[in-house]
Amino acid sequence: MSTILVFEQMMVILLLMLVGAITQKIKQIDQPQQQLLSWLVVNVFNPALSISSVLSSDASGNLTYIAYTFGIAILMYGSFILLGKLFTCRIKDSHESVIWQFMIDFPNVGFIGIPVVRGLLGPEYVIYVACFGLVFNVLFYTYGLSLIKDSSHSYKQIFNIGTLSSICALVLFLGNIRLPYVCAQTLNYLGEVSIALPLMITGMTLAQEKDLKKMFLDGKMYGFTFVKMVILPLIAGIFMMMAHVPQDLQVVSLLMFGMPIANLPLIVLAEKGWPTQLCSEGIILTTILSVVTIPLVFMIYDWVLL
Repeated sequence: MSTILVFEQMMVILLLMLVGAITQKIKQIDQPQQQLLSWLVVNVFNPALSISSVLSSDASGNLTYIAYTFGIAILMYGSFILLGKLFTCRIKDSHESVIWQFMIDFPNVGFIGIPVVRGLLGPEYVIYVACFGLVFNVLFYTYGLSLIKDSSHSYKQIFNIGTLSSICALVLFLGNIRLPYVCAQTLNYLGEVSIALPLMITGMTLAQEKDLKKMFLDGKMYGFTFVKMVILPLIAGIFMMMAHVPQDLQVVSLLMFGMPIANLPLIVLAEKGWPTQLCSEGIILTTILSVVTIPLVFMIYDWVLL
């Protein structure tokens, strides 16, 4: 994939986040409204996009590609969990240790991953992001919640709208099932909203950070970002080349490996009354830096292929 194309798409994403930040700064969107928009993205627009993406694809279901994707997703999260344990084994503060593990283990494959993949590769590749999202949900609501020893959350939460829509999309894709025009077009219109809106919401969140100077001077977070979002994706890319993974799936997987930190851990930590500043700063900084790190990863990846 052309590095210039990746860079241009990331600039589009940066501008969309900037629009959201400006909207927040001029006080047109308050906190309750932002939460409502986030709820709509997670529970309406992203699920609709996951399903509509398989309806708009002319290709029939490819079980081999799906198997590859689930295998890569499981290996990705497994390696993140292992690295998270190794990285935090010497951190004495139990809360800080868990927060770092959350930041290492769970990349933002949905809120950021879906619009990035759709913008770069087209709607037909969103189904593979849904596979990563399915593994994310299962792991977060089992292993993730076990990290904070949270008994108030039920494992039934695995079966949320994101999981169910991903399963529905997989069934439609593998069965080459087409919905009636009215249903398909409704889902398509709803799904289109989830391209720009999540990125604008991310920009609104960035604009709320009060101590930007401290965040941008945190050398430890820069080192963490470089390892997690540049080094690890490149190592994964080398292994995928050696395993002869189809090149378009390599691109999707590299994007998933290179995603910034997910928002869901922050929400759960806030609900439990845990300190959230470290996680919040990590989400903001990795999201901003992803505009640089993702093109960098693909520039090196293209150079290796040549």
